[in-house]
Amino acid sequence: MGQVVSVLGGRKTPVINLVISSNTNNYNVFAAAGSPSFPAIVNVTINGGVTVGSASTGTPAFATGTFTTGTQLTVINNGRIQGRGGNGGAGGTTSSPGGKNGGGGGDAISLGYTTTINNASGQIWGGGGGGGGGGAGGFCGVGNAGGGGGGGGAGSPAGSGGSGGFSLCGLGGGSGSGGTSTTGGGGGNGSPDISGGGSGDGGGGGAGSGGGAPGAACPSGGAGGSSGGSGPGLNGINGGASCTGVGGGSGGGAGPSVRTNGNGLIWAAIGDIRGLNTSGGGSVA
Repeated sequence: MGQVVSVLGGRKTPVINLVISSNTNNYNVFAAAGSPSFPAIVNVTINGGVTVGSASTGTPAFATGTFTTGTQLTVINNGRIQGRGGNGGAGGTTSSPGGKNGGGGGDAISLGYTTTINNASGQIWGGGGGGGGGGAGGFCGVGNAGGGGGGGGAGSPAGSGGSGGFSLCGLGGGSGSGGTSTTGGGGGNGSPDISGGGSGDGGGGGAGSGGGAPGAACPSGGAGGSSGGSGPGLNGINGGASCTGVGGGSGGGAGPSVRTNGNGLIWAAIGDIRGLNTSGGGSVA
């Protein structure tokens, strides 16, 4: 952190320059600036090739914090600010046949004060939602064929895949795969039932591919999750229903690129932003 003094309107105003030069999680501008109790000019620069991520979907990757009135806050992003991806939902089981919902993706930026953002050379991506787990099916005694787990959503870090559903038939569903920073994980295959009932496939995570082939022994097949698209910041895909009518879980929602919390947001340059409520290339919640 560098600090200099500028003269504005005849008054000396501290200038606090912050540079993020290496990958980090859960960056808080106010804390990094030393929690100033006075108005200041605060400039934050994220260097190219640097990723600011989050350890949790419940915590933004980058938070401004709340500054004293009169502060001028500017963020220059030349790297990537990305929320954590949501985890995939678990596949349906014998005791709980419905597929579980995928987790929501995390916020990239959360504002606690009016902020100017220059994202001309950067990326601000909300975390992708996790795919829903597939529903269980089958008629082998009191057991059901296990549903496939949902894929993890794209994020930094990405969400993990959901577990495949357990089955008393001994045919558990496949687990979903974890996502990456740019793609969601695929949903796991729903297992076939030895008596002919099949389970649904897990949905793909946000930005991910759909689940694999449905249970081969199922007469009508469980619906697999369709493609979630080619980039992060997308909703998770719903898990497929079993051919016995047990529903899959819902895909988790994507996190926003910027959550304003009612504070002012000034775009000096929008650049590449993706997430919840995407409209015209960007998103704000």
